[in-house]
Amino acid sequence: GPPGAGKSIVALTAALLWQARGGGAVNIATITKQLQRQYTGYGLPIVGTVWGRSGYECVRLGPPETCEGAPCSLVLEDEMFDEEQGACKFKAGGCHYYDAKFRALYAPIRILNYHYFMATAHEFGYGKRSQSSPDTMLVCDESHLAEQAVMSAAEAFLSYHQLDSLGIRQPPYRDLVELSDVWVDEALDKIKKAMIQFEAVGDWKATARLERLKRRLHNLRRTDDKIFNDDGIRLLARPIWGSGYAESLLWAHATTVVLMSATPGSDWYIEQTLGIRPQDRLVLNSVFPVANRPCYIWPIAPVSHRSSAEDREHAFKVIDWILSRYSGKGVVHTGSYRLAREYVQKTQWKSRLVYHDSQGTEAVVRSFIQSDPFQGRVLVSPVVGTGFDCSDLAFQVIAKVPFPDLGDEVVLARKKDLPVTYGGAAALSVVQAYGRAVRNETWKGDTWITDSNITHLLKSQKAMFSRYFTEAVQWVSGRVPER
Repeated sequence: GPPGAGKSIVALTAALLWQARGGGAVNIATITKQLQRQYTGYGLPIVGTVWGRSGYECVRLGPPETCEGAPCSLVLEDEMFDEEQGACKFKAGGCHYYDAKFRALYAPIRILNYHYFMATAHEFGYGKRSQSSPDTMLVCDESHLAEQAVMSAAEAFLSYHQLDSLGIRQPPYRDLVELSDVWVDEALDKIKKAMIQFEAVGDWKATARLERLKRRLHNLRRTDDKIFNDDGIRLLARPIWGSGYAESLLWAHATTVVLMSATPGSDWYIEQTLGIRPQDRLVLNSVFPVANRPCYIWPIAPVSHRSSAEDREHAFKVIDWILSRYSGKGVVHTGSYRLAREYVQKTQWKSRLVYHDSQGTEAVVRSFIQSDPFQGRVLVSPVVGTGFDCSDLAFQVIAKVPFPDLGDEVVLARKKDLPVTYGGAAALSVVQAYGRAVRNETWKGDTWITDSNITHLLKSQKAMFSRYFTEAVQWVSGRVPER
């Protein structure tokens, strides 16, 4: 369902109906703490939420230490209350993390983020193959980001410095398909011995680091569909598709799955990326009037890394003209930091612009959201096309269709494997960015798309564009009016 369809309320209603009909626990997985809080904000007493250990201060170690590296994270569950085994007495009560976790475990409806659910599915999810457990439901909110979460959970990152310090030889990753199990078993044995030594002297931080390394090593047991990047300092192994891992990480822990998103994609796209084919599809209508959220498509020039300087200059001139029409807040979605920097340098509206590099995103975006709309600030960014919620935008410009970066070897492999998914991903990103302009039923915000690549994308990826988007499209032609 699109913005304004009330997806969170629909999810909670479905969960309540599921349980009223005898269903078991419902896990609602989403992508951010902000969205988790949105669910708990309705005040239902049967809803519990918890996030990862790093989000809680450790009572035993004291600030600024979090529960992520606390001793309790290394104690077996059947020893969790046995202080003679090194367990923490606060697990029985008083630990911020475990108090929240136990409340969530005993709640009929649990609100979790994807990474936490996948890491604790043996506790929160009962599984299709468990005959003694009641049926369980998994609701995947923002499901267009579920594959990204799965792929992140399935990747392996290895520091050569850390391996050398443990006496572990570098992985023969070029022959890893044949040698992975042998090498992983050898590495795990050395890590186990090192953990015993660190635990003996109470170095819980070092022990926690090795525990995380163990988890990453297990991800190397499957290497047939991974891309390996070796820069001499580290080895990064990333899966090409999430579909091969989603079953074990997500679907095996529920008997019924509900996918929710403003941009879920077509059935074939979901099957290719997540390995699951929807049986039913419910399309919700937005309560946001179409007149309040027009999408003006002005295909002035193609914008990409191959674009000529003349095409980019023409595009910048159009964007400047659009900015001249609005005195309120706006966003220019550039698709890349390179294009953002170039526009900031050449625009005539420098005094209005707010720009960030790859390091300062959070602080700049937060400051922009909190700024007075009468200041008319304009955020220039390549990374706020999704998960960005600003309730008082007057306009936004999609200056570049956000195709995935072909400089990324995983993206390139996906395109070679199934070319149509490359355009499909771009189409979903366009619709997500469009949804940033209007966030409530009374607000009016205009969207402009100036990259002429949108024309072919609308034709080739018709199934990927929702009615919420297509019904708002208005085509614009002609050159930039002279001022």
